Amino acid sequence: MIYGIALNYTRLQDAADIHTFKAVTNYFLNRLPADMVSYWDLIFHDGDWQAKDSSATAIAVCGIKQMEGFLQEGDELKPLYQHAASSMLRSLITNYTDEQTTGITALLNHGVYSWHSGRGVDEGNLWGDYFYLEALIRYKKQWQMYW
Repeated sequence: MIYGIALNYTRLQDAADIHTFKAVTNYFLNRLPADMVSYWDLIFHDGDWQAKDSSATAIAVCGIKQMEGFLQEGDELKPLYQHAASSMLRSLITNYTDEQTTGITALLNHGVYSWHSGRGVDEGNLWGDYFYLEALIRYKKQWQMYW
């Protein structure tokens, strides 16, 4: 949701999207556990023993980085978002990238595809790897949208 709103604002420049971005981003950030990587559902907290969704966190980092250039320098939330995105990415790098299998392995582990159907729970997934790499590139250099 965070990234979708940021992309919408990038294309349409509707000022209402900035308000929506802040509301959704604040909701997401206020529900992150101590390690800054979201659970598969934002109703869970540390100690609930639920699966994390590293892919959702990687996507959120990309959305925050996308919107960063559109937030005014005087906006008091801008440095908070920058710090949160850095903290989330640092946690993904430190805690979610260990080699889990022999042979083919994901770059980013502990994602969730469909918790309710029991498919792809606590595994790497294609979109998690994609958005993890995008987040890394966004920190390395200026991201150039290609689509």
